[in-house]
Amino acid sequence: MGTCWKCGALLKEGEEFCSSCGLRLTGFGKPGNRSELVKKLDDYRNLLDEYEYLVQTVKPVDNFPKEEEQTAFKRRSFFRYFWPFLIIATGLFYLIYLASSFVAVINQDEMGYLLGAFLGIIIVAVIIVFGYKVARRKQKDNNEKADDMSSLARERYNQGVANQKKLERLAQLEDKKIIMDPIVPEEYRDFDSVARIEELIMQNKAETIDEAIAIIKSN
Repeated sequence: MGTCWKCGALLKEGEEFCSSCGLRLTGFGKPGNRSELVKKLDDYRNLLDEYEYLVQTVKPVDNFPKEEEQTAFKRRSFFRYFWPFLIIATGLFYLIYLASSFVAVINQDEMGYLLGAFLGIIIVAVIIVFGYKVARRKQKDNNEKADDMSSLARERYNQGVANQKKLERLAQLEDKKIIMDPIVPEEYRDFDSVARIEELIMQNKAETIDEAIAIIKSN
């Protein structure tokens, strides 16, 4: 019992193909010129697989927030919406107080003064209750929107972090690709073409890359 030189899987005696990676073993079991070529093609194919995926999925960095602080949208306090109603209520109460006092002095009617003060208190109470409800609703709506926007912005920021890692990995692959590209002619430097070339050599249908390319062209 031995092991496959390509993937390291255990081999049974007399096996013609590796049960793990499918490598043809008969007459092709020990690393030599052709086996080394298959290994290089396999490494190049895996590189192209990841490279082509990253090229299709990576996005410009300008599409994402650059700072994590940009992901927080401002929440509003209750008082931010309630204070205008307090000012209106206070102003109306003061005007009603002045008007009732003026009428009471002119008519010398103390009951008119008390009635005006009572009416002012009722109006102020109505305005405050109404303002409280309006302010609470506005605060809730604003803060829910702010939370939703913050959540979306954080998600975009995290996507940007992942995208940046893809860009860094793509740069690494580009350096490796420049070194490995000469393995095959330029028009065959894609995953599908390299996989087809490798397959032909592994199946003993071609000895070299040029022979494999000739077969591909003839088909």
